[in-house]
Amino acid sequence: MYNVDGEEISSVQPSTNFRIWWDGDVLGELLDKDFVEKWDWEQNTTTRLFTADDVRINSRNAPVLYGDLLGDWREEILYETSDFKELRLYTTTIPSDVRIYTLPHNPAYRNGLAVKGYMQSLLTDYDLGDGISTSPYPNIRPTVYNRDTES
Repeated sequence: MYNVDGEEISSVQPSTNFRIWWDGDVLGELLDKDFVEKWDWEQNTTTRLFTADDVRINSRNAPVLYGDLLGDWREEILYETSDFKELRLYTTTIPSDVRIYTLPHNPAYRNGLAVKGYMQSLLTDYDLGDGISTSPYPNIRPTVYNRDTES
């Protein structure tokens, strides 16, 4: 692993497949195959936070879908079982004191979830990470349907 200047900062290489917001802080975790890990840059180690059992992994080492599907801002993972009989939705059980709106309220995130939620990591159009004090208020307004004006 190297820094932006090309200097080696660790001989340990953590997973590099997907970034997922899983454990309740705003630092992304690592999603690969059937597991989620936390990279500790100070100790140059990873800690396994979650492993799904008996699930099918595709050729990209990816789940069927992952993203903020339940709406607490953290992301869930959807796998199919290895026998193709079940879909399983996994969510974190780690408490969080971070309070921000659901990620699909963000247009960039919602677009990514609809187009590529199983292909690559989803991102917001603001910096959701270390140092965030509050997320921007979503610019979404409901559409009012009026039957009386329909022609």
